[in-house]
Amino acid sequence: MVVLIADCLGVGEVIALFGILTYLAIYYLPISLAIVVILLPVTATYFKLRRLNLYWQDRGISGPVGNILVGSKVALFSDINGFDSENFEKYGDTFGAVLAGTPDLVTKDVGFIKTVFNAEFDAFTDREDISNFFPKESFFSSWLTILKGDDWKRVRQRLTPAFTTAKMRKLLVPMEYCAKELNAELEKYAEEKAEIDVKDLFGKLTMNVIGRSAFALDLKAFNQKEEHPFLTHGKRIFEITMIDPLFMFVVFFPNVEKLIRRVLGWKTLVLRDLHDFFLITVSSIIDQRIKNPEAAESNVDALQLMINAIESDEVMEASKTSNVDAEFVSENVQNAKLLKKTVTKQEIVAQSTLFLLAGYETTATTLQFALYCLTHFPKIQDKARSEVKEVFGDKNSLNFDDISKLVYVKQVIHETLRMFAAASRVTRTCNRAIRINDIDFEPGVTFTAQVRHVHYDENNYPDPYKFDPERFSPECRADRDPGAFLPFGGGPRSCIGMRFAEFEMLMTLAHLLRRFRFLPSAVDAFEWPIPLDPVVLTRPVKKFKVRVEALN
Repeated sequence: MVVLIADCLGVGEVIALFGILTYLAIYYLPISLAIVVILLPVTATYFKLRRLNLYWQDRGISGPVGNILVGSKVALFSDINGFDSENFEKYGDTFGAVLAGTPDLVTKDVGFIKTVFNAEFDAFTDREDISNFFPKESFFSSWLTILKGDDWKRVRQRLTPAFTTAKMRKLLVPMEYCAKELNAELEKYAEEKAEIDVKDLFGKLTMNVIGRSAFALDLKAFNQKEEHPFLTHGKRIFEITMIDPLFMFVVFFPNVEKLIRRVLGWKTLVLRDLHDFFLITVSSIIDQRIKNPEAAESNVDALQLMINAIESDEVMEASKTSNVDAEFVSENVQNAKLLKKTVTKQEIVAQSTLFLLAGYETTATTLQFALYCLTHFPKIQDKARSEVKEVFGDKNSLNFDDISKLVYVKQVIHETLRMFAAASRVTRTCNRAIRINDIDFEPGVTFTAQVRHVHYDENNYPDPYKFDPERFSPECRADRDPGAFLPFGGGPRSCIGMRFAEFEMLMTLAHLLRRFRFLPSAVDAFEWPIPLDPVVLTRPVKKFKVRVEALN
């Protein structure tokens, strides 16, 4: 009974409960009986936790035995990549660990990853459970990255129309508009011979792109003296760290957190200001569009497609939908029954916000790494510029066909994604008993693909610390397992915005390279490999600064 109760509590709550029990036992009971009352639950909990921490060893899988209370969770609060590196070196390509009560199998074996992410996807449909941080009352719990089972399938299918080929063609227009705005901003730096804060610049660009593509809004990120509230609040989620006091409180006291929310009437404790801002703002936009029947015709963006979904409770018919939706129906619908269920307003708010947050941070970070590498490897920059000029010719704009001709620029982007994939780990949760590679997985156990180690494995990419876009030439790709490239995850649950991000980066780099040459900072020293922040999301330790020269 005591062990069952402990299963429902956070580590801090268990310690607090034992403290209270100890005090009451010593105060009210004879000392001999008090010792028994104290030792009984402590001993039972100890052996349960120890058995849990030996979960993989009992199944013949090597791996570290972590702290008795939190397993190897402490690694997430320090250097998760260093933790994985150490264990791969000790135990080989696959090892087992226990993170805060959850057995986790970690691997860099490409074949194993492909089996779990693709062939056995129905047994590993969901990502890891983080419901403690994003309770169901908040729209955070409805993010596509967090939804589970049929809810995920339903929302994913409803969302797919926003990312079809036809939709991408239409979104090139706002993408190019924003790229030209960026060029105009860089002209000022070139004239003043000022150095550029690369992350800040690309953050404003990606915010403008998402504003126009997801909300049909002009956020004017380059022209405002003060940050637009969308940008200010969007940054907040990426500022929180594993050692943030509020985050730690939720980890160790999940039930106390729930009680506080209920008493205060809050939907979430973590990032509450961000949650409330986007809930009010996006809900207002949705309400305005629903009340205005002309919005469906005037707005061609991801938000409008989702609004169309909430207004229909039947399977979409090609004859009654836009061309984009018709393409979706004919190409992507696998389970019509799911489409009979609508998308809720909360889910629309959630996905709209997810577009903004994911599109802002990850794309901006990849672009800053790409530009920094091009700056410090001028031969690669010159080769990419030659291709760009050839594709542009005498034109000032690029169409869909032009973008597809930027073969080498795309190789630059892919090499950047290989070396600096946004997430170093991608995790799936087992939902039914299954045996793979002679390993028995039980429901609730997680499987983690260590993306960074796959991308830096010399068997996949020789001389992995060299920045070499030729790795992604058609010839080199033909000789390599496609499963060895995981910047957007893998399988059916890979990033739905992959093509959107690639088109945005291609358009941006093409316009930049056509108009400017980028040179190293006169102040900051170049370090290679680039020092990275030791957290799950890949970020440089220091800001990137570059100089820019306008080309004739």
